[in-house]
Amino acid sequence: AQAVVLNALTFCGQAPQTNLQAMLESPEPQLRHAAADALRFLPSRERDNLIARALASPDASVQVRACMASAAAGDVDAWRSIVTRAKQLDLESAQRLPLLAALGSTAEHALLFAALNNPELRPQALWALGFAGTRAACETCLHEIKNGRDVTQAITALAMITGLKPAELLRQADADDSTPDPDAIAQWWASNRERIEPDVRYLNGEVVTLEVLRSALEHGPTRCRHIFALELSVRSRGALHLQTRALCKQQREQLARLASLDARELHDASKTLGVRPLARQ
Repeated sequence: AQAVVLNALTFCGQAPQTNLQAMLESPEPQLRHAAADALRFLPSRERDNLIARALASPDASVQVRACMASAAAGDVDAWRSIVTRAKQLDLESAQRLPLLAALGSTAEHALLFAALNNPELRPQALWALGFAGTRAACETCLHEIKNGRDVTQAITALAMITGLKPAELLRQADADDSTPDPDAIAQWWASNRERIEPDVRYLNGEVVTLEVLRSALEHGPTRCRHIFALELSVRSRGALHLQTRALCKQQREQLARLASLDARELHDASKTLGVRPLARQ
């Protein structure tokens, strides 16, 4: 019951008035996990001490949840912790990969490419490449498509970055075959590669800016919205809390707060946190 209440408070963006330290050390996994998620909304002085304890937990899921809660709250040390722990490239790294893609630069993206060599992480790593948005990510996706490995995930990531519409590039030999044609995709890329500049992040063929992320949250695929909301929470250092599973009316109210975010402030916060800025300045 305590875990349910903690989850409800976290859903609403409220800090619990209770002893979270004891809950983080509870013998009940559900309660430990709920307590780790709830750290996000504590005042910073309380959160710092508990985050350190949670990161030392023998429960790997508590560590991951505390890492993400710390990042979403805008803690300065959170990004370093996420990158360090992702280097292990174990199953617990999977949840960190989309954030590495969205917030990271070349060094962090190298971890995504390394994760492709782990069969258990491959699907998640390919999906995460869509959030990286770079030419290198596109060419990695094309390599996977050409070799017939996890083709669906690779095409999805490539389409997310470039705006490619796979349905327009189906195999021509069989009218009933709805599989995209790798050769047609390769030809499409050859014609469009130059518009994707190196070391620039793209989403649906556009350079990623605050306005592009806002559009993705308002109109983009449901599966991606949680990552974009988490990214903006990190970049705004916890100022934006968008609960992507809330009722539509609540989400509209939360999305309205995007208008108060300033692109320059986000850029400065990104530099403070050590993450990649949204777009070249």
